[in-house]
Amino acid sequence: MSVYTSPQPSIEEAARGNFHALRMMLIHVLGRLTRLETKTSIASLNNDSQTPVAQAPKQASVAVASPLAGNVVVKITNPEYVNPAHNPLRTPLLHQVSYSRFENMRQAETLPIGTQTHYALPLSGRYFVQVKSSLDGVNFNEPQKFEVSA
Repeated sequence: MSVYTSPQPSIEEAARGNFHALRMMLIHVLGRLTRLETKTSIASLNNDSQTPVAQAPKQASVAVASPLAGNVVVKITNPEYVNPAHNPLRTPLLHQVSYSRFENMRQAETLPIGTQTHYALPLSGRYFVQVKSSLDGVNFNEPQKFEVSA
């Protein structure tokens, strides 16, 4: 038994002003977008709200060390390299790295959010480093905190 599938809407017809073709094209695109968002657990951006558009990702593996005096190195290993099931689509993760002399992260310096996974910080003395990750830059996972002396 064959399954009926609706024909692809005609972009040419929609572009010529055919209202029915335009409507069918929009319905088709909306359906595909909805299926994609459902599969990836990511929703469309909505400028009218500050709600998160994605779930917080699994924790990345983070190593913080001071190989040389006056330098702190933060190395982030994205979750898919720890366990492939943690990010099967290899969606780019955004990381936020902060550091402070205080354990409660008071007066913290926060680096710009980005996909970078290696940071060399020119710090000397005792510091606390915090790393958290996000898929959308809004909804972050629980911060991982480290104490390091450089």
